[in-house]
Amino acid sequence: MEANDKPLWVGKRSSKVGGGVYVYDVELEGGKSDSIYLFDTYRDSMQQFGREGLREAFETIKDLNLKETALRQYAKWLLSSGEKFVRIHQINITPEKLKEHAQNLSKQHWGSNSCKVYGSQRSAKCYSCHNGINSQSGIECEKCHWIICNHCGACGCSIRTRVL
Repeated sequence: MEANDKPLWVGKRSSKVGGGVYVYDVELEGGKSDSIYLFDTYRDSMQQFGREGLREAFETIKDLNLKETALRQYAKWLLSSGEKFVRIHQINITPEKLKEHAQNLSKQHWGSNSCKVYGSQRSAKCYSCHNGINSQSGIECEKCHWIICNHCGACGCSIRTRVL
């Protein structure tokens, strides 16, 4: 996927060492050359990793639905928490450029400048992988209005209805 002509990468850990899906955004490249920040969809936050061995520890997500879900969640996080993250970690991007980047991602993956944020929190368990999900860290599917699991990408659209 691309935003502002800069690539976004979506992947997961190569091993079974838990965690969710991760998003790398070159716009939020840290100033330290020995580390890198990845957005962790499972924790709904940025995580810092050492660069050495990183490519071997992660693999690219091929499932387009899971990839789009991760990018939507990242866009939502970037709009709400990106400025604070950039300020704390001294990332070299102006507030104006960050806001423009977040709005472009939101348009690309949500179809508007803003993501749907709920006043009250909805919580549930994913029917597919049984992990806990909620509306604060998850995203609602535009078609079925279920919370999309940020661990496996399942929503109500993937349930087949049975005719009796």
